[in-house]
Amino acid sequence: MSFARLGVVCCLLSGAAALGQTVGEATYSRVNTWSAFGEYSNDSSRILMGNAVNRKIGAVGFGYERRLLHRRSFDFSYAAEWRPGMMESDPAQIVTTTETTPYSFTQTDAAVAVLKCAVAVLPFNFTFPGEPPISGVETDTCGRAQVVQQSLTPLGFRVNGWTRRRIQPTFRGDLGMLFSSQQEPVPGAGNFNVMFDFGPGVEFYSSHSASVRLEYVVQHYGNLGTAGLNPGVDNGFAKLTWTWGR
Repeated sequence: MSFARLGVVCCLLSGAAALGQTVGEATYSRVNTWSAFGEYSNDSSRILMGNAVNRKIGAVGFGYERRLLHRRSFDFSYAAEWRPGMMESDPAQIVTTTETTPYSFTQTDAAVAVLKCAVAVLPFNFTFPGEPPISGVETDTCGRAQVVQQSLTPLGFRVNGWTRRRIQPTFRGDLGMLFSSQQEPVPGAGNFNVMFDFGPGVEFYSSHSASVRLEYVVQHYGNLGTAGLNPGVDNGFAKLTWTWGR
């Protein structure tokens, strides 16, 4: 009887030890992850290859990730994102023409997106044969033009490190397409652009199924020469993401 009891105790202790080892080595990692995010960039500059500056972009979107590789120290996942709501604010030139002779009138043209806006005052005075002289002044001022966009990045990846900790470093990259309601970033550049982005971040797990990410993402878009103009746009985004899954 004593040997039987000893055997039961040994089995229980072995099971408890195994359970404790499983819990102690449990990772904060998910096979399938869904997410909702918001991101904003207050300025564009030449970070990579973009020449269009002073672009402000905000977006909200959704993402999906599928874990492909799970190791003790890192996870590697396929990632895709869709941004159904994007808004870009471009610097725009506003031209106001004031004619003083032979007639007096003022005309202000609609704002037109430009690579870089400049303020100027340009007097003019010219004549046509048999016509009275025409004179006045052209005033160039700066404003903003708003453009609605959407993007889809179906080719992406994410790497998470320190998967046994609640706070994990992360890095991601994506490749996809951007569609605009107007030619972007300037007239003549086309409505369709190819975009890619990448950047590091930190992921905070509140449980094994939910987390929050804070990332800095560098994004570039351009049309690969498929339109008459291809200045390209580079932006650095602050991105906040809510994730859940299992």
